[in-house]
Amino acid sequence: MRKYITHPLGIFIIIIHVLYFLLACKIGSIYLVDSYGYLNQAKNLVLHQSWYAEEWNAPTLIDYFTIRPPLYAFLIVICKSIFNSDIFVIAIQNIFSIFNIFLIWKLLEKFKLEQKNITISICLSLLLFPSQLIHANFIMTEILFQTLLLGTFYFSAIAIHKPDLASFFKIAALLSLAMLTKPVIFLFGIVLFLFFLIILFKKNKKILMPFLLLPITYHVLCLQNQHTTGYYHYSSIKIMADMRVNARYILVQKYGEDSAASFASKVFHEADSMTDYGKRYEFISASCNEVYKQNKTTFGLLYLKGMVSTFFDPGRFDLAVFWGIQDNRRLGFLHRFHAEGIKSIPDILKDQPIILLVFLLFILLWNMIIILGFSVFIFDKKNDLLVRILVFIFIGYIVVATGISGLCRYRVPIYPELVFTFAFAFPLMSRFIKRKFSHA
Repeated sequence: MRKYITHPLGIFIIIIHVLYFLLACKIGSIYLVDSYGYLNQAKNLVLHQSWYAEEWNAPTLIDYFTIRPPLYAFLIVICKSIFNSDIFVIAIQNIFSIFNIFLIWKLLEKFKLEQKNITISICLSLLLFPSQLIHANFIMTEILFQTLLLGTFYFSAIAIHKPDLASFFKIAALLSLAMLTKPVIFLFGIVLFLFFLIILFKKNKKILMPFLLLPITYHVLCLQNQHTTGYYHYSSIKIMADMRVNARYILVQKYGEDSAASFASKVFHEADSMTDYGKRYEFISASCNEVYKQNKTTFGLLYLKGMVSTFFDPGRFDLAVFWGIQDNRRLGFLHRFHAEGIKSIPDILKDQPIILLVFLLFILLWNMIIILGFSVFIFDKKNDLLVRILVFIFIGYIVVATGISGLCRYRVPIYPELVFTFAFAFPLMSRFIKRKFSHA
């Protein structure tokens, strides 16, 4: 790593991270709403040996015993055992973020890309996607999850043409840790396993044995949750997301805010009367599934809109919170947009500082460019077909799995992979633009 640290690009990467870290220390806006859940979980791990992600002495919220896998809370505990400050946690996250950028740089070198293209791609990616740097300074899982996912991608890209037991053990270990970080990834191992199973169709498939770590991880987590609640399940985040996001947005879209609130109140009131957690879980899940069945078209359109938003959302909420412009508990643009539709846009925009709107415009433009780069990479037949499929699997899975929410922060974990594709596409895009201007 020494050659990267002393390289001008490496110095730039470090300096921009340090600047954002110092800003975070100065402004103090390092928390989103979910941050307090992780901090509570870390505290409860130490004091009560529990994964409970709310205040221990407040009224008990049964779903919060299993809403968050424990790895990020363990990271907080480890950091605070060294230096008891949230600032130290984000300092470590900045190191992770720097490491991630260096790792994608190293991978691009392995694919023989010119240093000029690597430098331009990485510089643009950091200057025009501040969410990478902002989330390095939030008490949130995104950067840790990005590190684990990127490590998985790195070793997967190598294993495509040099498959060996050691590489697959690293892939499985990193994915297992990712499963202990964010529930959204728990099905990804199946997709990746099938990808490599097809590649190794006529080769020694025994080297895929490390993938057995994934169902073991899943089973252990479910058993722990069963021990806590009496019900075998991976995470309560599914029913929470179903109620608070998916079903809610559908009902708001079709019938209005009051109807959605009435539905949630009715379902939770009945669920709260159930002493058996399994019945509670299945009742909430079934209630939301009924909403989906009765509103298939609305659900499909909202889901599609959410996936598009994951690609293009400029991260206004993250920027506003980081710079102290907006309180982290205030409703964001996407919430109002889902609730009120296009008519809400003028009212939302008039409340924003002009400099923020200009910055958001540049970010949105960059989002369009990098997604174009991703598309160029995927359809450019000169690029290795298996690598193109691998990239599509990583990015496609996260975008599809995040669904209706469509937040910018969901793009953070796969952002290095997007930068990877842009670095390949940049020369082609540059030549295309030059030809257009030369004929103008």
